[in-house]
Amino acid sequence: MSGARSLKLNFLINLSSPLIRIAVALVSVPLYVHHVGNARYGVISLVWILLGYAGFLDLGMSRASVNALAKLRNAPQSERSRVLVTTLTVNFGLGLAAAVVGYAAAYVIFSHFMKVPDDLMPEIQKALPWIAGMVPVSFLLGAGFGAMESRERFGIVNILQSLNMTLGQILPVVVAITIGPSLAYIIPATAIASYFVVAITLVIVLRDEAPLRFSSFSFVRVKGLLSYGGWISVSNLLGILLVTVDQMMIGAVVGVASVAYYAVAGRFVIQSQIFSNTVARTLFPRMSHVSPAEASRLAARALVAIAYGYGAAIATAIVLTPTFFHFWLGDAFASVSGPLAQIMFVGALFNAFQVAPLHLLQAQGRPDIPSKMNAVEVFPFFGALWWATHHFGLTGAAVVWTLRNCFEAATMLWASKMPRSSVLSVVPAVALTFIAIVVAYAVGPSMSLALPAAAIIGVVSLAVAFSQCEDLRRIALAATARFTSFRSLRDPA
Repeated sequence: MSGARSLKLNFLINLSSPLIRIAVALVSVPLYVHHVGNARYGVISLVWILLGYAGFLDLGMSRASVNALAKLRNAPQSERSRVLVTTLTVNFGLGLAAAVVGYAAAYVIFSHFMKVPDDLMPEIQKALPWIAGMVPVSFLLGAGFGAMESRERFGIVNILQSLNMTLGQILPVVVAITIGPSLAYIIPATAIASYFVVAITLVIVLRDEAPLRFSSFSFVRVKGLLSYGGWISVSNLLGILLVTVDQMMIGAVVGVASVAYYAVAGRFVIQSQIFSNTVARTLFPRMSHVSPAEASRLAARALVAIAYGYGAAIATAIVLTPTFFHFWLGDAFASVSGPLAQIMFVGALFNAFQVAPLHLLQAQGRPDIPSKMNAVEVFPFFGALWWATHHFGLTGAAVVWTLRNCFEAATMLWASKMPRSSVLSVVPAVALTFIAIVVAYAVGPSMSLALPAAAIIGVVSLAVAFSQCEDLRRIALAATARFTSFRSLRDPA
């Protein structure tokens, strides 16, 4: 199988898990909100944010192991074992430490900094041990997935990730309906689902990477992994802060019930980034072991593909969002959350522009550059966010989030020395997005106007995408050929 063909196949495989997650979320989120209420859903959203904050304490070991193991793809198994055993051991130890820190931090935050209804505090206190228990599990899961992705075994990783997300979303909803909506029941259900998936993951890793012995642990490898992973960890922490501090700010300024409106819009938009995230996930192991020139060429192609592939989806989504939210979540919720999603879609497009240069820098051994750039923007962003949330509420927070992504995309493209021709070639994708915003506000939530308008925007966006990006044409042809082949097998006649 050629390199080009394997990349296309890996991309299509990696696309499956996010699509499943979106389908599950479309069903589970309305049930979640309906059965647990806005306040509990807001608390749950903040819990996921706190777990993300705790994740920085893995010190970038999971990402570092992918990079190291990808470079050792054809090395003796003993060399891979040293990296993997070292990563699993250190990650588990760091996970236990992060669990303790996370437990204490969550208790203080919910008790003293969040506007939490009094009747929810006992539920939160009962759920905190389960929340802490998910931290070391997530660290082990990251190391296990990293081992598989280093071999580009994306199929099994996507199956496990889909299982983890599906169980983690559906099981709590079932518990809320059958037992009760208390966080003391819902959070443990989510934790049990994650324990089950990590057990399966470790069994597969032990089978594929055998023999693995604790004696393979290497302090030399610890130093090398932490040297690379330290910058990844800083970048991850700053990235999580920059992406999620808006919800924390809303919870502190407006109240946790309002977080639900913003969180649903934000999660909806973030889930739409499957195209850009899938491209990055597919290319990172490959860019880690090819030459710098080849890695730069792959990144430039990825930028153009992301701009037009994701841009076409965003342009259509902006027009359809008000109508979809009214049917999905009801008029009252949609009237607040829908406009927020439209604003954040613009920021999401610019966020996608930084994916290729970010992963290029990390794959080629310069993870420090994104970290330093994120550090520069932290305090200006926090200040702007505080001011906007106080004066303009949820809308102000969404606008500042979008502007931050615009700034970050520009600086990341500059730092990675992306070819000017590739950067300029994405301008039509940006123009289509702003045209979609004008159309969306003109047609409003009326389905009779939104559907034909979205269809026209979608057709025009796809036409521009296929005319500007050869890789998208090849992916579309490959997917069509596989679908045709599958249908011919089912119906020989």
